[in-house]
Amino acid sequence: MKTTLFFFVIQLLACFSILPQTEHRPSPRTGQQEFIFIDLEGAANMGFYDSVADDNRGGWTDFGPNACMKNIPTGVQTFQDGLVPFNIIDPAGNEGKSVIVLSGPRREDAFPALSPKIPVNTKLQEFYFLHTCMYAETTGDLLPIVKYIIHYKGGTEHTFICYKGLETDDWWDPSPRMPRAVRTYNEDMTWLINTPWLNPLPEKTIEWIRMESTGSAIPILVAITGTTGQGPHHSLMSMINERIENYITGNLRIALVQPEKVFDQEINMKKGEEYCRQARDKGADIVVFPEMYNIGYSGIDFKQTGAIEKWQSLAVGQNDEFVEHFRKLARELNLAIHITYLESWEGLPRNSASLIDRRGNIVMTYAKVHTCDFIELELHTTPGDDFVVADLDTRLGQVKIGSMICYDREHPESARLNMLNGAEVILTPNACNLYPMLLNQFQVRAFENALVTAMANYANSGPNSFNGHSCVFGADGEQKLLAGEDEGVFVAEINLGKMREIREKTIYGNAFRRPHKYELMTSPDVEKPFMRINNFGQPFNRLER
Repeated sequence: MKTTLFFFVIQLLACFSILPQTEHRPSPRTGQQEFIFIDLEGAANMGFYDSVADDNRGGWTDFGPNACMKNIPTGVQTFQDGLVPFNIIDPAGNEGKSVIVLSGPRREDAFPALSPKIPVNTKLQEFYFLHTCMYAETTGDLLPIVKYIIHYKGGTEHTFICYKGLETDDWWDPSPRMPRAVRTYNEDMTWLINTPWLNPLPEKTIEWIRMESTGSAIPILVAITGTTGQGPHHSLMSMINERIENYITGNLRIALVQPEKVFDQEINMKKGEEYCRQARDKGADIVVFPEMYNIGYSGIDFKQTGAIEKWQSLAVGQNDEFVEHFRKLARELNLAIHITYLESWEGLPRNSASLIDRRGNIVMTYAKVHTCDFIELELHTTPGDDFVVADLDTRLGQVKIGSMICYDREHPESARLNMLNGAEVILTPNACNLYPMLLNQFQVRAFENALVTAMANYANSGPNSFNGHSCVFGADGEQKLLAGEDEGVFVAEINLGKMREIREKTIYGNAFRRPHKYELMTSPDVEKPFMRINNFGQPFNRLER
């Protein structure tokens, strides 16, 4: 079985212990020059002890007396590591409040998603977060669990993201080998975890910290300790951070599905699952399907009686079995899926693509704006209204994803609007023959907008099929992948750090545009030689649909 880079890093670091696991040591010096206890009293919203589960009252995560910290000692404690002291709030002296608990699975409405500001108002080199999380036991490693937003004087902010398997883990038997954290206190089978963080801006005064839930688990913060100088784990943490960052800032893997065209939703759903599993086995983060995959971009004879009604019956909604199947699959495989389908809609259906994140949530649905009104099939669809961009959570952090579908990419405005909406990557389902000029055109879309373009097309699998050539181009126009004509799943790697560096330095994209001179670009007027007749034999009216 192939060992992923993540698990290689875990194994490599197994010989190091950030903090000792069980050994008790004498308490360290706690003078003001070395350790600073951050006051959580004003932000705490729950206590330690909970007498009744699920009553929206009491303490901890409202999970009942068998999973709370009713016996935790309060005041200054060093727990098992004996090196870092924490000041544990006595709930009796703070109106029963001693910890910060934020929202997450099964407690979406019970707790806030964002904590109040926690005042700091001093310069610190390091922080130690005493925290844990609940309902993360079924999620994959490198899932972001909680964000700590550090706000500096002058307005600069830094976000410290704690990932499952690196900086935190589920409270019920967390891993004893988290590269950037350690289990430090246990009670009722639940653990608190000590996570060090090295401040990248120690010369700046930190005004406040806020804690934010990602929704992946229920985060719980018990205490924060800061240091005015280098703390007991500075050298080791610096080394580990460098090694882990080499992984975190690694390559985003985009898988392109290049299937045969099949006019059968059940077959496509089953084969689509096989494609997704292949993509997962190849280490993909995102898998992209070609245009209108649920019915293989196939149509019906619109000359037949009742053809429109039959066409509409082929459409599926976001809550129907086809989309739900891929949502469940995304959760199971920890894989983002860009699935395409004829979408049921008021009036004529839409030619749509939904981006499903690796937790099974639909984070974006895009409907094709530039429908091909010169062919009958798409003349019977409703065009989309906008180019939507979404933040997609990946193992490498947030990536801004946009979409365009087939004929959209042949209009420069589509990629440009994606860029202006913040897209870093444009996923492009396709259904047509891709000859060299169209491939060059797609490459230019990436280059002129300083973003990644990724296109999935149908394979050359027989009569009425297309010619494959699914492809990916980098933000500098570099070809990352060009498939042949055969059916398959093809994976391209995108280095996010390099892509973002290109975007920071490029003269293209939105760097030197003069939009105040482009008024004619939005005019609906058209003159010869570009006046056209649509597939109904009527003059094409660009404002009509």
